[in-house]
Amino acid sequence: MIDILNNPSNKRYKLLITYASEICQEFVVVIRHGVKLSTEGQQILEQLKPYLKKSLLSKEWPGTETEGAPSTLYYYHSNEKTKYILLQSANSLYSWVNPKLPEDLCFIKDNGNVWLYNVAHEEISWIENESESDIKFIESIAGLKYSIE
Repeated sequence: MIDILNNPSNKRYKLLITYASEICQEFVVVIRHGVKLSTEGQQILEQLKPYLKKSLLSKEWPGTETEGAPSTLYYYHSNEKTKYILLQSANSLYSWVNPKLPEDLCFIKDNGNVWLYNVAHEEISWIENESESDIKFIESIAGLKYSIE
């Protein structure tokens, strides 16, 4: 496991999202129950709509379990077009917080294993199921603080 210890922002965010988009087949974002998403957030969902794989209601998503009402999870195909939308929509990993944006952007590999976990409002993120090349990539990001367990 690789714990990410500071907010991947600016160039670090762009590098991480670009890499995740290349090695993962899908990503998920969340709209919490009862939250009215901002106009900007609604526009992002509209841009992503052609790439939607599925949406569902759940009290659990990668890195989070809630006791309240279920939230809506949106699963999207990860590709060049969605990567561009994600890069244009935020400048840091921890920007993915309701109500401004959909929440907790996470990436999932083709085997269904979550690769990047992100609990944005708590500023906690980590990578699981990492390969040697993933570790080398993380080590190459200047200014990213991390811990490998």
